[in-house]
Amino acid sequence: MHYSKEALVQLRDLYRRQLLEDTLPFWFPRSIDKEYGGYLLMRDRDGSLIDDDKAVWIQGRAA
Repeated sequence: MHYSKEALVQLRDLYRRQLLEDTLPFWFPRSIDKEYGGYLLMRDRDGSLIDDDKAVWIQGRAA
């Protein structure tokens, strides 16, 4: 699949906005476990903690 330069710029801008305005503000700093270290990533859509399990694979993905 070939993209025009304009389409690539639009995609870049979309992904940048999603990352910086939606994804990162949702997850950080709320997901950092300041008491025990690691990340608390089992969260509902509203950001509330569902489970405090810290599976190794999810800790690696967050890191």
